[in-house]
Parts: sequence; structure tokens; C-alpha cells
Amino acid sequence: MEALGILGGEGEERRKDHHYAPRASLEFLREDLADQVGDSGRPVMLFFHIHPNGPEFDWPSEDLAMFWETMQPYNVIALFHGHTHASPPSRMMWDGEQFGNSLTAGLNIFNPDDIGAAKTDLQDPSKAVGLPHGFLYVELIDAKGTQDDHLIVRSYASRDNWATHDWHSNWKINVAIPKVVAVE
Repeated sequence: MEALGILGGEGEERRKDHHYAPRASLEFLREDLADQVGDSGRPVMLFFHIHPNGPEFDWPSEDLAMFWETMQPYNVIALFHGHTHASPPSRMMWDGEQFGNSLTAGLNIFNPDDIGAAKTDLQDPSKAVGLPHGFLYVELIDAKGTQDDHLIVRSYASRDNWATHDWHSNWKINVAIPKVVAVE
């Protein structure tokens, strides 16, 4: 699991005509993947704030291209983002060139929604302003043998301040988890 902060980009500073400073998150990612994952084939999940299919001023195209290139040598199985402000939980694919629900190959991108962000009244912080709440559940299943490994992602949500609640969205994706062979 890797947490990148706002986005995956190069350099510390915010660039002209862009909203956010990458804070050297891409440099961190390159180094950490090389040191912690290497050529092991272990699955990797990446977490960041800004959705990668957003406007250029949020996630610059050159950073997005380098982010994709950085992930290619590794077994990245899922990306998770926020920032969409009360959009419903969703999943889409990214193939390095385009984003969409109809793509048949690429990386799974999960949007857990902002339901986990409790909004409060500034005049009375004990009073909730937004009624949607929830959390995201992620489980990586390493089954016996070399078959049936999978990733489960679920969104548990309430749209009425917990008067009612349910598993809003459920996804199950097959993944590859390499088996470790003991050396004697």
C-alpha cells in the first residue's frame, strides 16, 4: 500500500496554471516501489486524493504520464482516490491513455466518494451539515494455490445520517499474488 498525498507528480512546488504542489510524491513512489517491492511481483495499491481523470489544472498530463510509466514494472492492482465531493462510489478503468467503464484492460480506479468526510456547522461543530457518511472496506484475498486470488472493495454508506445504511457498492476483482517458495 502506498499513500501519495494529493497526486502522483514530480517536484515539490506548485507549477504555474496548476492547483496543487506534488510534494515530490512521484520521486517518493519510484524510490519506495524499488526498495519495498522490487521485482517480487507483490500486489500494490496506491492511494491519493485527486482523481486522475480530472482537469489538467488538477493533475497535469505530464505527471499523469510519468505516474503511469512508474507503475508499469510493478503489480499495481488498484488505485483509490477521493476529492469528488459526494459523487456515488464508483469504479472505472484506466489503460494509460483513456479512462472509462467500458475498457477491458488497465488498472481499476476506485472512487470511495466523500461519504466518509463528516461535514460540520462552523457555528456549532457538534451539528452535522452533510448527512451522507460511510467508509470503504478493502480486502486482499490470497487463496491457497495459484488460483482465485482477489481484491474485494466495498463501500458502506448512509445517505440519511445513519437512520439507514447498507453496503452501497461491492466489487470483486481477480488479481495475481505470486506464491513464495521457501528456500531451505
